[in-house]
Amino acid sequence: MAWGPDRVRSTVKLDQAVCIVTGASSGIGAATARQLSGLGASVVLAARRTDRIEALARDLPGSLAVTTDVGTVALSRAARREASDGPRISY
Repeated sequence: MAWGPDRVRSTVKLDQAVCIVTGASSGIGAATARQLSGLGASVVLAARRTDRIEALARDLPGSLAVTTDVGTVALSRAARREASDGPRISY
């Protein structure tokens, strides 16, 4: 079987993982968040557009929307700190 979404779903399990996805409000970031959630991960959705990540968070069980601009060090630290308030996160 060639590598692709179906093979990844059948071989990767992320039930104990917390993944932070930057740029999660659209495009590749949103698609990545959906994929990780589908594999069982708790997903931290980090982006500048609050309305979009909150809407996505409603569709992804166990996810957390964090409005941030990860282009600045202070704000990316804030996203990690906020995410660490939830269960099962490690750096």
